[in-house]
Amino acid sequence: MKKMSVEPDGSVYTALFNACSKCVDPNVGLTKAKYLLGLLRHSNTVMTDITYRVSDFLTDVSVSRY
Repeated sequence: MKKMSVEPDGSVYTALFNACSKCVDPNVGLTKAKYLLGLLRHSNTVMTDITYRVSDFLTDVSVSRY
């Protein structure tokens, strides 16, 4: 999508967060989800209810784990 200069929407982020949650190695999935969260926060994407809840959860996980 980046190569085509297409901005992902909330549904795309939801699908990507879902893929991270199914990662075989939970640490890799969490790392990738945090990366996506950074991209989401710096984009102009309107969050869906699901992406908002995931971002809230990842913020809580980041704070509690470190």
